[in-house]
Order: sequence, then C-alpha cells, then structure tokens
Amino acid sequence: MTDDGYRGYDIDEEGDVMEFYDHRDEFKPTPVIEKKPDPGACGCCITCCSGGHKTPCASIFAFVMIIIGICAWTVCGVMGIDQTTKLFLEYGPDDGNPATDPEPEWILSVTGQWRLLDPDKPGNYWPMVTERLKYCMYAIAPLTIAFAIAMLTDGTASSKEFRNPKKGKKK
Repeated sequence: MTDDGYRGYDIDEEGDVMEFYDHRDEFKPTPVIEKKPDPGACGCCITCCSGGHKTPCASIFAFVMIIIGICAWTVCGVMGIDQTTKLFLEYGPDDGNPATDPEPEWILSVTGQWRLLDPDKPGNYWPMVTERLKYCMYAIAPLTIAFAIAMLTDGTASSKEFRNPKKGKKK
C-alpha cells in the first residue's frame, strides 16, 4: 500500500478488508453539566432568559402569530367601526342616519319594565351597538393574550417532559 495515512483496516492481496483496530470503544463523550444561575433579585428573569433555547420554535411562532392577530383584529375592528360611522356622517341620508339620529329614550314603567318614551320614534341603536362591540373587542384581546401565554408555557413544559431521561420509568 502506498497510502501512509492512518486507518484501522488494511486490504489484503485478494481485496478483502482486514480490520486490525476497532475505534468504536475509544470515544466516550464527556457529560454536559448545566450550571444553575445564582438565585437573586433577578433569578426568575435569568432562568426565563436562559431557558429560551428550550422553548420549541413552534410554540414561539404560534405565540407571536396570536399576538399579531389579536392586535390586527382589535385595531382593524375599531377602525372599521369608526370609518363606517364616518361614512354614515358624510354620505348617509338626512332622515334615519345611524350617525346623527338620537338614541332611544327609555322610561321605567310602574310594572318594572323599560318602555320607549315615544313608541313612534324607536331611536337609533347604532351608537350603543358600536360602543359595545368595541368593548367586546377590548375585552377579548387580553383574554386571547392570556391564552397565548398559557399555550407557550404548556409547549415549554411538554418539551421539557419529552426531554426528561426518566420518562416512562417507575421510581
């Protein structure tokens, strides 16, 4: 053989491979030891930041998409309601315009039921409806963000559980 490089086999005259040194038991990986951060005033911040590489990318991506989606939904919904009211003001009819007609006037009757003050003028419900829609959007946004945070923490906990070497073993 003219090859001077080291290898653990040789080829004899018949072309068969002759192994004379086995390298498989030679390499033993060194164990990885994680250093715990010192607890202190910012201990939870350090733990959260150092554990970021353990969070699955799909959970982070879903969290970001939910935040972007709820912000777009809330902002676009409120802007859409405001622009619709503006269009009613500019191009709506003079009589029966949702943006300019007065709201209904209610009175509490003796029997304890609410009744219209003037049944011939039912009033305009547009301002009340749009205001309540905006409040619903404002209420749904933080609940959705809380749900996104719960999904993110569940994804992190699940991936931690999958990486646990004692998974499936009895104590």
